[in-house]
Amino acid sequence: MATVERRWIGKDVPRLEDPKLLAGRATYTDDVRLPGMLHAAVLRSPHPHARITRVDTSQARALPGVFAVITGEDAKELTNPLPAFCAEPVVQYALAVDKVRFVGEAVAAVAAVDRYTAEDAAALIEVEYEPLPIVTDPFEAMKPGTAKLHETLPGNLAFEKTLSFGDVTGDFTSADRVIRRTLRWHRASAQPLETAGAVCRFDPIGQRMDVWSNTNMINFVGWLIANTLKVPASKLNIHPMYVGGSFGSKHVLGKVIGIAGMLAKRSGRAVKFMEDRVDNLLASENLGCDRYYDAELAVSKDGIFTSIRVRVVDDYGAYFQFGHGTHGNALAQVTGPYRIPSFEYTVQCVLTNKCQQGVFRGAGSDAGNFCLERLVDAAARELAIDHVEIRRRNFIQPDRFPFKTPCGNIYDSGDYPAVLDKALDMAGYAELRRMQAEARKQG
Repeated sequence: MATVERRWIGKDVPRLEDPKLLAGRATYTDDVRLPGMLHAAVLRSPHPHARITRVDTSQARALPGVFAVITGEDAKELTNPLPAFCAEPVVQYALAVDKVRFVGEAVAAVAAVDRYTAEDAAALIEVEYEPLPIVTDPFEAMKPGTAKLHETLPGNLAFEKTLSFGDVTGDFTSADRVIRRTLRWHRASAQPLETAGAVCRFDPIGQRMDVWSNTNMINFVGWLIANTLKVPASKLNIHPMYVGGSFGSKHVLGKVIGIAGMLAKRSGRAVKFMEDRVDNLLASENLGCDRYYDAELAVSKDGIFTSIRVRVVDDYGAYFQFGHGTHGNALAQVTGPYRIPSFEYTVQCVLTNKCQQGVFRGAGSDAGNFCLERLVDAAARELAIDHVEIRRRNFIQPDRFPFKTPCGNIYDSGDYPAVLDKALDMAGYAELRRMQAEARKQG
């Protein structure tokens, strides 16, 4: 019997998740209802930087319907620090311990019979603060004598590294022109329809924790959640829910799951914590990167790129949870789709009194591509070469694949000229240029 080879590349694959979504039968985290389930609310810091000198939860605990109140002291007892993907992490718990470092950092949390009671109880918690000096500018944060966010570190520069591949100095020395630009990639926040959330149920006898959450990448983050909650990985059961929108903002969700898990341990009941929109805006643990670029592109007089040099100051916010990992994505494609034989990349990750950034859609590569393409456009303008033409001159050609970039990354395949042609055709580029020229004639 003859075998038929089935190829999936280039074929439409039917989506399996649509019927439930279209019929309104998908189950999201906020749809979870468990017997005796409690609801959580969080008290957040109004200060960007302050020492916590006193926390009084007595009035909150006395409110009818309240089953548990937790603070940073409980976080130290019931959980481990949140996961940090870097060599020298700064310690962060789901609730602030001793100090707050950004407006909106969680200070205490309450579990009650409903969200309204929980919010009322949170408002009854009395916290006294000793305000500390604030630093929000990453360049100021690196200066000697600036107030430190973390006493365990020598300063606010959490990480610094320069990586060079190829003869960068020689390629810049021999270049006809050097195009230089300072650029800013602003911090962004995803706004999914359903905010981050979790329902946690703890069995104290079997030491088993069940978690229903819209966190994504469950196979990857499961052991991280187990470690945070001080539960053996073999006794953590994560129930995957429909995500409700993420755009990269629901990776891990250690703070949300940590708060729900602690309250479940303290109350002996299942606890649901769904961020409200204010929670999400103030304290999302996965904001997009916030980068300042000082970048140079070495170019020959006929528009051929010979090297690129990038210095990026990355405003990480108050904590260094995901570390410099997202710069790995940027490094892997510093030269983009172009034949650039060398590059140098300097990164400085700086701590400031802002909510931390994390893994966001693009995970750092989008900012790097923005920097590169702005340099390419600047080169086209300064050399009076058409923006499309200068890209054509520098593309990696289809017959050069697989192609090794200066840092050793392998591009296995591609046809950048064809992709650009397709994009130009779909955009009606030639007609747009004609209309632009006509409009300029008319002033």
